[in-house]
Amino acid sequence: MNIDELNKSLNNIINDTQSRLSQAMYQNASLALALISQRVINKGIAADGGKFGNYSRKKILLGYSKNSPFNKVYINLASSKKKRSDLKWVTVKHSSKSVRLFELEGGYKKLRSLYGAQTNYVDFFLTGRMWGNVKIKSVVQGSDYVTAIVGASDESEQKKLEGNVKRFGKPILDLSKEEEKTIVDNIRNDLVSLFKKYGL
Repeated sequence: MNIDELNKSLNNIINDTQSRLSQAMYQNASLALALISQRVINKGIAADGGKFGNYSRKKILLGYSKNSPFNKVYINLASSKKKRSDLKWVTVKHSSKSVRLFELEGGYKKLRSLYGAQTNYVDFFLTGRMWGNVKIKSVVQGSDYVTAIVGASDESEQKKLEGNVKRFGKPILDLSKEEEKTIVDNIRNDLVSLFKKYGL
């Protein structure tokens, strides 16, 4: 390959890379999200290698609420007069109304267990709505950079995501060092394929 052919190949690589940047970023961001969700949901491990913490055992109040995923738990525990009589009830004010709730010993961890969810580690997964809502919201490409914006597409799920980060004190959507290496290796392999395409 002479110098002119080399320059032509390099220019082709540059042009090809520029045209593929957004697509490549989207693909790698998708891979990153898959790696993160698998780690957190399946193992409860944060990006730093530690756990997010434990589900609370602090006593909570439970009642029937429209669209609550825990309504089936409420029904199972308070569906009959006999069951209700065995519970400790309290009255609280909510939106100027009096609401009757009962105390659940064992806290949110117990509530998850009664719901049928795992409680061995924090996975931020119950109904799946939050994780199902986490997506690549946009890919922004500039003259010398490309960025993927990741988050929940629904405002309520984004608030839930941010609330969980604040509550447990660790970022949920950060990559671990091993995952970063996987992404870098994937980008490197793409570049190697591109160089081979133009005979370099």
